[in-house]
Amino acid sequence: MKRGVLKRILIIDTALLTPMNDGTLERIHISRSPLAIMVLNATDPAGQDYQKTRRETLLTLAEEIVLLMLEDESGKFVHVPEHSVSYALSGAVLMDLAFEGKIDTDPERLFVTDREPTGDDLLDSALQDICASEGQHDSRYWVEFFSRKSADIRRASLDRLCANGILREEENLFLWVFRSRRYPTREGAVERREVKLRIMSLLFSDEIPEPRDIAIIGLADVCRIFEHLLARPERERVRDRINQIRKLELIADTVVTAVREIETRIAQSMTMHPM
Repeated sequence: MKRGVLKRILIIDTALLTPMNDGTLERIHISRSPLAIMVLNATDPAGQDYQKTRRETLLTLAEEIVLLMLEDESGKFVHVPEHSVSYALSGAVLMDLAFEGKIDTDPERLFVTDREPTGDDLLDSALQDICASEGQHDSRYWVEFFSRKSADIRRASLDRLCANGILREEENLFLWVFRSRRYPTREGAVERREVKLRIMSLLFSDEIPEPRDIAIIGLADVCRIFEHLLARPERERVRDRINQIRKLELIADTVVTAVREIETRIAQSMTMHPM
């Protein structure tokens, strides 16, 4: 796919929207999918209008990772290694910047391609950090750098999901002392179910995924979310498919590989120096 051409997913009943020459959108009803896929060129007028309103309708990668980590019934977070979640959320921010055309990578470095703000506070803060850095660093450096801000990334993602009417926050007391929070889905909100169904559909089919879904699948695999979404026989069945999908998008594969290298290093360190 050419640089500058962004494929985005929107939940709009069962219609496929495509941009016409005059900048309008043509609605084509389809029955094979509950999704609507909007394909816009970011350099044309329709693409520019789309970029201005994108965040009103499209979740960030970090928000989708957060939704995947929440149990459907209880709204509690599934038990996955905290450091894995930190690296996945860090990778999600970097991938969103890449999909916005703000950063790119080569085998040895991650570099800025556009310093203009995206209009998203979380992404713009990350972009400022990268722009302010002295010298060049690779993807692994930045994955580790933003992993130290993962609590803020998670909190910001939850706040936005609640503000947008997708989740609601509930606080409970355990033994009248310990506070715990859970995030059940608001009535009528379909985003949590949609992201899970979308990913499962891709794993169990030969459909070519969108770049953002490639990123989500790679990050979900890294932080072991599939251990909670799929039984072991199902995970074994789709293991080759996950590996295949991850390699379809260069920036996603680069960031996910960096996360895996960090995970491997941590595992080796724990083996050599057990508690």
